[in-house]
Amino acid sequence: MGFLDKALDKGKAALGKAEQLAGEHADQVKGALDKVEDAANKATKNKYKSQIAGAGDKASDFVDGLEKKDGKPVPVQEETPPPAQ
Repeated sequence: MGFLDKALDKGKAALGKAEQLAGEHADQVKGALDKVEDAANKATKNKYKSQIAGAGDKASDFVDGLEKKDGKPVPVQEETPPPAQ
């Protein structure tokens, strides 16, 4: 297993953990998304309000998909152990 394979495995594990945490704290993430939308609208003086709202809706839908399903958190991908030498 090369350096890049190890880095990819660690990246996948970190992504899985981030998805799990986002699913467990979906309300907080959605609140942050609302604040980001407001800041973007303020910065652009509402010029791109519909596009910003669309992006916010897609992000919120993604977070909804990460929420707990059937009372179980989204599984975390574990890091692949290195092969025995």
